[in-house]
Amino acid sequence: MNTEIYRIKAMIPYWNADSSKPTDYSPYRIIEVYPTTILSEFAQIILDSFEFSNPMPFGFYYNNINNYIFAKEGYVMKSDDDDEWNTFDPNGIYGDVDKGIVSDILTRRNKKWLLLFDYINEWHIHISLVDKYESDSQKKYPDVIEEHMKAPLQNESRY
Repeated sequence: MNTEIYRIKAMIPYWNADSSKPTDYSPYRIIEVYPTTILSEFAQIILDSFEFSNPMPFGFYYNNINNYIFAKEGYVMKSDDDDEWNTFDPNGIYGDVDKGIVSDILTRRNKKWLLLFDYINEWHIHISLVDKYESDSQKKYPDVIEEHMKAPLQNESRY
């Protein structure tokens, strides 16, 4: 039995100063996942595709991806304790990455989300749905089907 698969583009934007748009030299990955993939697992799939390790906190933000502090929708790492993890959702409006799934955020094509990884170095990874289709029973998911450019090193200076 085939199930639905989401084909997603994850891009680390390198900005063109003249147009304020990402350049053609921005590294990206095309990844296929089940829409029921938990967001914390989805983030790890994306980070692995760029060869980033994941000891740092992360969150997903929508509608204001260039200024995530003002995003009205989001999913972040949550904690039951009143500790530093909760500073990523000071107003208590975001969902939990361990409870949300991919289909919660990627509902239509070209709806862009920000995966913000490492709140100190602020790695911005733009996420968008490319297509939906039926899975191939011979294929294993998740799957990185395209890699454009080598990813920057996680700890290299970008400034």
